[in-house]
Amino acid sequence: AVLLTATLVLVLHFVSTLPRNLPVLTAKIDRQIIDSMITMSQEGRKVLQAVESGSREHLLVPLAIICKRTGFRPHDAKRHISEIHRKKFVHHDNRVYDGYRLTYRGYDALAFLTLSSRGLLGGLGQIIGKGKESDVYMGIGKNPQEVLVVKIHRLGRISFTRAREKRDYTTMKAGWLQMSKIAATKEYENLRALYGSGFPVPQPVDHNRHIVVMGYVPRTLFNNVQSLKYPKHTYDSIMNIIEKFQAHGLVHGDMNEFNLLIDDESGNVTVIDFPQMISIQHHHAQEWFTRDVNCINKFFAKRFRESFSHRNMSSLASQSAKCDDTKVRIDDKVRAWGYDKRDSPSSRIYENLRDQARQYFGESNDDL
Repeated sequence: AVLLTATLVLVLHFVSTLPRNLPVLTAKIDRQIIDSMITMSQEGRKVLQAVESGSREHLLVPLAIICKRTGFRPHDAKRHISEIHRKKFVHHDNRVYDGYRLTYRGYDALAFLTLSSRGLLGGLGQIIGKGKESDVYMGIGKNPQEVLVVKIHRLGRISFTRAREKRDYTTMKAGWLQMSKIAATKEYENLRALYGSGFPVPQPVDHNRHIVVMGYVPRTLFNNVQSLKYPKHTYDSIMNIIEKFQAHGLVHGDMNEFNLLIDDESGNVTVIDFPQMISIQHHHAQEWFTRDVNCINKFFAKRFRESFSHRNMSSLASQSAKCDDTKVRIDDKVRAWGYDKRDSPSSRIYENLRDQARQYFGESNDDL
């Protein structure tokens, strides 16, 4: 507990340790959350974990379930529940029946405490991005010189309440906390697969619950760039990345100025944000591919008054032809949305071997 407290206290000194050229917004993370985590008792944390586990089976977790999972007597359980309720880590509801549910604030606390206990996250700094489905903060590792990026998925707020219609993992009957966890897990797996295949993406560090931790890339968000030294080079770099996605069986699905980071000097590109990535076999793949290409073309025309072309980028079919069996099919590896395992390279190899075996042993052999 002492080590955990000392680790989290680093947040008080974090902002002064950041490089001076980091792009930051004025808003900072709510320090009350950090203070609440530091002062939370071990019993309070145990109750919070009981509410989390109970939420998988109950919309509201009754006191009896909390007592059963923690081993506390009802009187003691109520006292510890009162502690985390004051910190706004849980919400009390007695309209249908008396029970408690985890809040995003409580979910944040559990994830931060876990990452901190693993020795990965020493503190949080200023917010550098806020979208419909996530908040992005600067972070610091155990080494004060190690700068990280902490992405907190928050599905279900603002206009993103229609997320169930836009993600394959939101078709299940799950709450927003659970879906945020699934989104973070999926993004981390996608990031790891892309990074391992040489894509220009941030280095994945770790994830827990609805939080993804990745390496910091000192580049500028493309939407904030007003001029380019080498516009044609930057345009070709982006289109080459889109082509590389196709060659590995993927469509990014949200390739725009808000999901690209640009090196001001070289014009090189880094891609971010991957929960919506789909397979080229998806029934909307052509539509999303065309949208990705058009978004880039429109942005270059509007911001830089430039109009470029890059081979044949109008058809997904022409790009998918480059997706051969010699390349790693990442849509196969991560089971991207829309992926059909019957069309995978391994499946085709199996079909060829089976056909050869049937020719050898006879077409009537049903065991093959």
